[in-house]
Amino acid sequence: MQPQHAAAAILLAAGLSACSPSAQAPASTGLSSTDLDSVTAAYQLVQFDLTECQQLQAGGASPQTIAVSQKICADASGYQVSLQQLATARNITLPDKMSYDLESRFIVLRYHPNPNVNAQYLHDAIESHEDALAIFGNETANGTDPQIIAFDRGAIPVVQTNLDALRAAQAAGT
Repeated sequence: MQPQHAAAAILLAAGLSACSPSAQAPASTGLSSTDLDSVTAAYQLVQFDLTECQQLQAGGASPQTIAVSQKICADASGYQVSLQQLATARNITLPDKMSYDLESRFIVLRYHPNPNVNAQYLHDAIESHEDALAIFGNETANGTDPQIIAFDRGAIPVVQTNLDALRAAQAAGT
């Protein structure tokens, strides 16, 4: 391999490794993998909600779906600030990109809403909220960091309320 190609490959690898869909923290913080999984799930849910809400605002969604998404977006915006504060306080580096799974769901919503944007959004949002609830529940049962456990205990009722609203909209055929 030529020297300039080797240097380019090293820079590319370094740049790719800097992007992470997972929360990170120095070992000195004493955070468990369960704690970091919970912070990652919170970040992913907030980013996914905000990204999908922007897409729904672009058009094509029913007024009922938009109403549900606006409540979820308002909650996500508030949690985004709280999550950043928690990350700063606990020396956690938040992810800097959505997970591949969530990113692919967004791409489908944006370019191939199937069977329609309402059904696709509700399906994706229900899945992402169910996944987050499972991880938050695991954190409250098995986590080691009191601040992260408290954050999740506060988030669980909000995420559950939003999940219930999403399921009701789905059942109504919105």
